[in-house]
Amino acid sequence: MVVERDGWFDEALSTEPFEAGWAEEAIWFINVLDSDGASWVALPEISPDGLNWLAMPGMEPMHFASLGMYALSLTHFGVWLRLSLTPSARTGRCKMRLTLTLK
Repeated sequence: MVVERDGWFDEALSTEPFEAGWAEEAIWFINVLDSDGASWVALPEISPDGLNWLAMPGMEPMHFASLGMYALSLTHFGVWLRLSLTPSARTGRCKMRLTLTLK
């Protein structure tokens, strides 16, 4: 499912939460379509209730700054998922498409 479609972002954001307790695997796809040099950090977050969030245990944040497709693969994530994206110290904006696949 496409979560964010071709939006321009210049500040931290978290996607809407998705209830995914039925799935065994999840992959977040981050497609950077355009950028003015901004670099970002992506980190999947999990929750037992969709209200209280923590970073996915054992997963390092993914850093990206160039155009292209990036993926974060998850297993053993419990029930609720979302993706947190934060610009690094360098300012700028980025046009992204975010997609979540579950199976």
